[in-house]
Amino acid sequence: MHCAENTLFHMFLRTCEHHKEKKAFIYKVAQKEFDVSYEKLFEDVLVLSRAFKAKKITKKF
Repeated sequence: MHCAENTLFHMFLRTCEHHKEKKAFIYKVAQKEFDVSYEKLFEDVLVLSRAFKAKKITKKF
């Protein structure tokens, strides 16, 4: 594995690819539980990323 591919993002990508249909997490709203797959989580992360970019929200060190 190359250093450039050993980032948290790349680990997340590999996990989502490998466990696409498995539950990433479960959340509860009004006494109902909702399962979220890794595939859905990845889609949501992309939407959030695009929203941050559109609002010019960047990381600061």
